[in-house]
Order: sequence, then C-alpha cells, then structure tokens
Amino acid sequence: MLRHLCPLLLVICCLGSVSYSQVTATWTGAGNGLSYSDPLNWDIGVVPVNGLNGPDTYKVIIPNGQTVEFDVIGAGHQVTQLDLGTGGVLNINSGRDLEVVDSADIAGLVTTDNSTFDGGSAASTFSGNQPRLYANAGGSLTHGGTSYTNTTHTGDIIRAEGAGSLVSLPTLGSINTDHDFGGSPISTIAARDSGLVDLSGLTTVVGGRSGDSLRFEVQSGGAIDLTSLQSIGGQRNVRFTSDGTALDLPALATIEGAVVFELATGQTLDLPSLTFYDGTGSSFEATLSPSTNGTINANALTDLDDVDITIGDGGTLSATSLETFTRGSLTLGANQTLTTGPLTNINGSAILLSGGRTLSVSATTYDDLDFRAGDVFTATGSGTTLDLSSITSMDFDHDFGGSP
Repeated sequence: MLRHLCPLLLVICCLGSVSYSQVTATWTGAGNGLSYSDPLNWDIGVVPVNGLNGPDTYKVIIPNGQTVEFDVIGAGHQVTQLDLGTGGVLNINSGRDLEVVDSADIAGLVTTDNSTFDGGSAASTFSGNQPRLYANAGGSLTHGGTSYTNTTHTGDIIRAEGAGSLVSLPTLGSINTDHDFGGSPISTIAARDSGLVDLSGLTTVVGGRSGDSLRFEVQSGGAIDLTSLQSIGGQRNVRFTSDGTALDLPALATIEGAVVFELATGQTLDLPSLTFYDGTGSSFEATLSPSTNGTINANALTDLDDVDITIGDGGTLSATSLETFTRGSLTLGANQTLTTGPLTNINGSAILLSGGRTLSVSATTYDDLDFRAGDVFTATGSGTTLDLSSITSMDFDHDFGGSP
C-alpha cells in the first residue's frame, strides 16, 4: 500500500511547490523598437503579459520618451502594474486590449484606436505634468486617477473622437493646466463626432495664465460629463466651446478667473447653480455673453465682479437674482434682452445703452473705484432710458495721469 502512495505523494508535493512571482519588465526597444509583442524589446527577453509565460505576473516599465505599439494577438491581456514615463507613448492597436490590474501610473500619452485600455484601479495615478489620453474610432480608455496636471502641452490633452469612443475618468476630481507659453495657446479637452469624455467626478478646474487657456469642447454630438463641476478657480482662463451640441454645467457655482462661453447661434446654456463670478486678477477678458439668438440662464447669480456683459443680436441673458455688478461693463442695444435683480451695487462699472433699451438701478451711491475712464453711463437713441435716480452721490476721484 505504501508503495502505491509514494508516487502520489510525490506528485502532490511537486504541485504544491509551483509558485509565481511578479517580474519587472523594462522596455529597451532592442528588437524592432516598436512592437510590444517582440520579446527582444524587453530586458527580460519575454513578452510581459500575465499568464503568457507561465504563472508569472508583470510590472511593466516604459521609460521616458519611448513609443510602444501594443499589438499582442488575442484578448483578455493583463499586466499587474504599468509605469509609462514622461513623454512616453503607449498605443493600443486596433482590436487589441490591455488591462492594468493593480496600478497604472501615466506620465505620457495613451491612445486607443478601436481598442481598449483599462487602468481603472483606484491605485492608478497621473504623474508629472504632461499625461495625455486619446480614444479614437470607437476606442475605450479608462483610468482611476483622482487628479490631473498638464502644464506642458497645448492642443488636445484629453480626447474622445468618433462614435463609441470613450475616455472614462469618473474618479478624477481636479484638473490643472496652469501654463503661460506666450501668445494665446489653448489646451483642449474634447469630445467630437459622438465621442464621450466622462468627467462625472470633476469638481475643480484651473486653466491657463496670461493669454493661455483650457478649453472644454463639444462638437458634432460629442459629450463631456461635467455634472459635478463646482468651481473654476486660480484666477485663470477657461473656455467652453460648442457647435450647438448640448453643454451642461448643472453644479457650477463659482468662477474665479475668466471664462469665455463660445456658443453656437441660437444655443441655450443653463447655469442654475452659478452664484458668484469674479474675473479679478485674470489677464483674460472675463465675459458673460449669450450668442446671437442664444440664451444664458443664470438665475441664481448674485455677484459679478470684473466681468463684461455683451449679448449677441437677438440674444437673452436672464440673471434675475443679480444685485452686485462691479468693475464690469454692460453694453445693451436693440434686439438684446437682459433681466436682472435690483442692482444695488454697480461701483466701478460702465453701463452703455442704445436702441430703445431701458434699465433701472437701485444703487444709492456710485464709486468708480479708480477703475473707469471714458464713457461710464450712456443712453443713446430714441426711447433709450438708463434710470439712475436712486443714486445720491458719485465719486470719480482718481488720477490716471494725462487727462483721461
């Protein structure tokens, strides 16, 4: 009996001794210099995919500035960890997929083209100041990072383009593109041609400095989920651009900096939570400007500071709670409609009416805040009325030099 048990025990012992380890694989490019599936491109001499070479799992390192084409045949490919270095590029080729089970640290560019990249683990991070993500032609790209900084690149930094294309970043809470390259370059987060960018967890944004800006762009049925965006800060510059495709900002409550809404003719934008917009400190022109025949509804807005109001022909701005309008300019003419609350503070602002428009203010004093030269209050044309009868004192005590 013992003679029969010994071989069985030996087999069990051998099976019990099988183990696996996590192996670090570093890209060298010593093979063909591009293909992930070429073992000669890796320092370990094998293709690092979990389960492809026995039970081993892999931490994959793609060094700074290296470009890798993920072209491994088949489906269900996994690695345990991925480090993509600064300026590195990982292209997931058409029809391929890669999942990072544990953590994906992205400091370069990841692209999917009718392919899939899944780095959605909560341990995943964006590092450095130049990560970028592109999903094209039905590609899907998911990442679990909570904060994102890109102060190096202009042009598209996050993009979903084409039907079915998805960049999914639901845990991302903040975006920072605080750069000044000179001139007026724009960094863009774009959803085009029915692509989707999921930023449903995003709460805060900081844009560019000086003439630079960050643009959120929706075109041709694309969508960017900004349902949680609450604040635009840092006295920086942000644009929202749409060709008429829906743009929703239901939670945006405060703006500190300059925002430009670049909207299509006839487009309506609702800002139901916006209460405070302060353009002070930004070198950009802060505006609140409905497009031609368009409408902006901001009926919770109480305070505008250093913001200019211009309304396109046939356009409407509804701000029924607005009481404080300081250091801004309001230009209102024929075929332009403005509704405000009682304007109790207009210090430092200019109000220029024409074309039969009428406006009354409730302020009792006016101080130009050493801010105004040129026309301050005008009413031009038949039937145009600017009622300042509540104001009992005005202070224009300033010295700008010369004779302004």
